[in-house]
Amino acid sequence: MRSDTAPVAPVDFAPPAWRSTAPEIKEQLLDLEAELLALRDSSARIQHVLSGQPQVGRQDKISIVVYSPDRDRLREVFTIATGAASTGTEVELFFTCWAVTLLKRKSRDKDVSETDLMFDAAAAMGIRLHACEKTLGLLGMGPDDLMDLPGREVCDVSAFLSGAKDSKVTLSI
Repeated sequence: MRSDTAPVAPVDFAPPAWRSTAPEIKEQLLDLEAELLALRDSSARIQHVLSGQPQVGRQDKISIVVYSPDRDRLREVFTIATGAASTGTEVELFFTCWAVTLLKRKSRDKDVSETDLMFDAAAAMGIRLHACEKTLGLLGMGPDDLMDLPGREVCDVSAFLSGAKDSKVTLSI
């Protein structure tokens, strides 16, 4: 045996400080079980989509968040919305940010704008228009400042999202 060998450090058999107590372990196990169930559910939904079968619980509905007041984007929104509505799909539009100003009441004269025609077509097709309540308040507007259109309502984000969660398609334009 060699004499220049370093002495071996004593082994500490005490449990490491990172070990948890029994209640903490139980809580961690419950969290892990919940995560596992969520992963299984996600996996099942992915397999269902890949199978090509219709999604259960999804309605034939499209929800579009409209946030830009840009006329070209508005034209795109109404092209998609009226196209979907013409196939019998339920359509909801949620106007927020500066797009809310597009819903502002204005006096119509003999020159009807393209925007007016788009809103009229949407109303005639049963497309529902939602104005963001919070945005209206931030812009100093209220429901009385908005155009009178069938299917137009003021709601908060959570009310819109509760309906949008069942849509087959959700867009933001």
